[in-house]
Amino acid sequence: MKKKQFFYLILMFSFLFVLNTVSTFSYTIYKWKDKNGLVHYTDKKPVENVKIIEIIRTKKKIPVPDKEIVIVEEKVDENVAAVEEELIQEEIRQYWRNLALNIELKKERTLEEIYIIEKKIDILKSNIDYYLINGYKADLMILDLRYLEGSLPPLFERLEIIEEEKEQLRIAARKQGIPPGYLRP
Repeated sequence: MKKKQFFYLILMFSFLFVLNTVSTFSYTIYKWKDKNGLVHYTDKKPVENVKIIEIIRTKKKIPVPDKEIVIVEEKVDENVAAVEEELIQEEIRQYWRNLALNIELKKERTLEEIYIIEKKIDILKSNIDYYLINGYKADLMILDLRYLEGSLPPLFERLEIIEEEKEQLRIAARKQGIPPGYLRP
């Protein structure tokens, strides 16, 4: 009985050994470029005077036709340079557009502040009128009204400064050769 088990054990190990050695066989494909710049794929080693770009080893056989596969590589350098130039132009456009957008955002915030304060002034004036008509004191409301009215001139000055920043940005962009369309928000 032990001999039979030993026999099966040896048979199993030898089967595993054969299976392992068969699976480790590899197939080789050569990728090489000829003097005209054409890329070739073949399963036969190319002639000695060509440059092998890559040796591809696989466990599965990849069918390679009897004739060599030839791939013509396009001139990529020109396209890469054009794409890089486009990317640089896009980054420049985004930079100047962001500067213009920041200035525009400051202007919008200032205009919102002015609008809110003007609305508060209108409401306070009506409340003051109501209080005075009905014989109540409106001293604190009048102080609030003066404070709100006093906060408007600095906001209008800020608007003028923002317009000057916008003009300075236009001038700087012109000096850098940036088209005016890049500054549109």
